[in-house]
Amino acid sequence: VEDSGRQAPDSGLQGCELPGGWDVIAARGYGHPLTEDATVRPLSVNCEIVAGGAETHVMCSTACGWKNGREIWWMDHDSEAGVLNLSTRGKLPASFSNIYEGLLAKQDAEGGPDCGVDFLFSAPEELTKALTGYHYDESQPEEVWHSLVSDPPKKKSWLGGLFKKLGIRAPAALGAT
Repeated sequence: VEDSGRQAPDSGLQGCELPGGWDVIAARGYGHPLTEDATVRPLSVNCEIVAGGAETHVMCSTACGWKNGREIWWMDHDSEAGVLNLSTRGKLPASFSNIYEGLLAKQDAEGGPDCGVDFLFSAPEELTKALTGYHYDESQPEEVWHSLVSDPPKKKSWLGGLFKKLGIRAPAALGAT
């Protein structure tokens, strides 16, 4: 996967280096293969990865944290199971408790689970933002996004350098060589 040189909105796969040291790869579509365990596992060897997704039409959201090829934590919200639904496993980051309690307080203040608003939908994306500084629906002035393609040009890109630094090949699901 390499920088295509096109504007980010032209691509379904985009990359950005954040000031806090995180590299973000954003993929169009909820449940993109890039966020699947089989892809994240090898990418997380010798590093830490936070992955997630949100589908606002059906109010489903998910996030997970991986380190050294192992899932550390995972959470998933599915409003069809109820607005207070939030499934979790593993050791959630310390910041989760405050985020969760804050969203529950907002839900209660708005009228509880029957008020027509789903605050817990935001739990995965708020935790992702607390950990990395990235939120899929908020842009920061310092963000510079690049369209990424699976047929790399001859020049090197920051993403290719990231894969090389991690000592792994890009997953076949991305079509990289």
